[in-house]
Amino acid sequence: MSHTTTYDQRVMQSRVMLFFIVILNVLVLVKTQTCQGLTQYSQCSSNPGCRCLKLPGDTNAGKCSFLHVRCSELSSCFGKNQACLQPDHVCVQHPQCQVHPLCYPISMTTNTMCPPIQEITTATTPTSDGICEKAVWSRDGITVAGGNGIGGELNQLDFASGLFINEDDSSVYVADQANQRVIKWDSSSKNGVVVADVKGTDDGIFNPVDLAIDKNGTMFICDYGDHRVIRWPLGVSKGEIYISNISCAGLMIDSDQFLYVTDFGEHRVSRWHIGTNTSEKIVAGGHGRGSDLDQLNSPYYSFIDKDRSVYIADHLNNRIMKWIDNAQEGILIAGGNESDSELDQLSFPTSLVVDQMGSIYVTDTVNNRVMRYLKGKKEGIVIMGGGESGDKSNQLSEPFDLSFDRTGNLYVADMSNYRIQMFKIDKSACEKFHY
Repeated sequence: MSHTTTYDQRVMQSRVMLFFIVILNVLVLVKTQTCQGLTQYSQCSSNPGCRCLKLPGDTNAGKCSFLHVRCSELSSCFGKNQACLQPDHVCVQHPQCQVHPLCYPISMTTNTMCPPIQEITTATTPTSDGICEKAVWSRDGITVAGGNGIGGELNQLDFASGLFINEDDSSVYVADQANQRVIKWDSSSKNGVVVADVKGTDDGIFNPVDLAIDKNGTMFICDYGDHRVIRWPLGVSKGEIYISNISCAGLMIDSDQFLYVTDFGEHRVSRWHIGTNTSEKIVAGGHGRGSDLDQLNSPYYSFIDKDRSVYIADHLNNRIMKWIDNAQEGILIAGGNESDSELDQLSFPTSLVVDQMGSIYVTDTVNNRVMRYLKGKKEGIVIMGGGESGDKSNQLSEPFDLSFDRTGNLYVADMSNYRIQMFKIDKSACEKFHY
């Protein structure tokens, strides 16, 4: 009889303990940043490291949480009520760690850690680029950098493979590889200004092939010659090694200030958290060299859209691939029909950009042209170059990189012509369309 009483007491004590755990967790939730109505891992804060983690059993509610907590530090939730034994934790879904709900530290979900998204200024809110299906670009380019033959003077370029357009003033930054420098051209200048060069490295090695600039003006540079990424803060004369032992071929920074690095040698794209200099995950490829949907073959540049989907110029597979965030394999978007010049073919593509309507623009390097693929179309449209290589204003010679400015003009690194060409957009046919 005494044994039964002891058992009943244990049951009652367990129920009471669980009750208080549940009540405590409910009370703590009030102090944290919620993300009502958002999907799993959606942006929910002005802190780019914070994402929405859904609550178990509730498809609408979630907690806005700072993601950079190690999965190994999280324990499973307790019982049918999905409670946490630790009083300073809340039960959430975090499928990147495991399929079952986990207890997450409350300290990582507060308004201080993850300020409400309303605090983001309107200047950072994306606006429509105004590009519609009927938009066209001039077939004659205007030289905005270089164009004075091969050389190392301030009005010349040599093997310029990568470019970056400053959205504020449309200045052009160029990875001038053979001259071992990054050079900046203002829109009205005939000469560039060197903003990073070989003299700013400790070992005298600097072969920049691409670059990206974060919201603070810090440059991240692919130094392909020494298998690394260099970080070069604004206004300094010396860079620092940011990532070592990586065959970096392309860089992009997304709207949340995550750095994406294309690893040419390992056939993959990885995402890095700029603030902590830690690799967050492989977002495309990573299954060796090949042409299967989960593989890449010597990828070059990539593009990241607002949904964190990654588009890759899969260079030696002659195709453009798209990896949706957290997908295990990619989707064939363009090319993939062997190397040739038909409208459904590409020949060693190197770079791409995507507009807000989902149209894709590709440097089809060996075909000396830029292709436009309307959303969902397998056949492209030649919008620049094509035909024979040449140095006329309507010709290209091994175009390598491209980028839009804020109004939709398209800039092309015309590598073997040692120049950057700007092709003006005509959006007059877009006026009757809604974007």
